[in-house]
Amino acid sequence: METILFNYTFVKPIYRQSDFLELFSLSLPTLKRYIQEYRDNGGDVADMGRLEIQGYREICWNPQKFLQWLLENKVVIDVRYDYEALEQTKVKKTLSNLSEIETNIKPFMKREKVKTQ
Repeated sequence: METILFNYTFVKPIYRQSDFLELFSLSLPTLKRYIQEYRDNGGDVADMGRLEIQGYREICWNPQKFLQWLLENKVVIDVRYDYEALEQTKVKKTLSNLSEIETNIKPFMKREKVKTQ
């Protein structure tokens, strides 16, 4: 399999699962299906970027690692059913729109310190 390089810089290095699902335009059942399929094939969810951080109630994700996993495992698949074609189109569209999403979010994420005299 050829390696796909996709150098994208995310706003945060780690996302809580709720924010992560929104960032990647995934539903929770879709993510759970990806995890189950990967585990069934002998994969470790840590390879997908899943992190369990002590003190957090919610699972966290490394978006860069997940993006690489997604490109290697889900973007190029043989389409056998209509829902697979729809899922592949949705994933590709999401990946192409990530830079637009970041552009819209960045102004709200940056906080500049104001000097007081």
